[in-house]
Amino acid sequence: MYGDEDEGFITVFLYSNREYGMTAEVSPATEALMDKHLQEFSALQDSGLYDSVNVGEKNVRDLRWSGRKFQVLEVPVAFNQHDDAKKSYVVLGANPDLLSYVRIRFTYPQGRRDVERNKNIVTARILNALAVFAKEQNAR
Repeated sequence: MYGDEDEGFITVFLYSNREYGMTAEVSPATEALMDKHLQEFSALQDSGLYDSVNVGEKNVRDLRWSGRKFQVLEVPVAFNQHDDAKKSYVVLGANPDLLSYVRIRFTYPQGRRDVERNKNIVTARILNALAVFAKEQNAR
């Protein structure tokens, strides 16, 4: 986790989901995995940690960085936590060279428009860093 609870933070997860034939493009498997992650918000609401959870529409987005193209699935989620209005963007992509899905979650107070302006740049930079890492590992 990078950041701070009051200002906002980013979490990055890499995992295989026990699947080793993933593609870099958004697929039905990616969409099903996103649905699973979105159910976590309902569980947090059921537990009382979050309330007023509102899950937005899924959006497929193409990002570019350093000549590389990355396709991700993103979903905005609004919620209240301890009476504070928060927003998250859950972004899900894949890196087949690492045999991994990449889930990035931006969470911040709803008034932080700078996060929304910069989330695509940050996402592309994270995905690019992972692509460079995978390329270097494969070159060994």
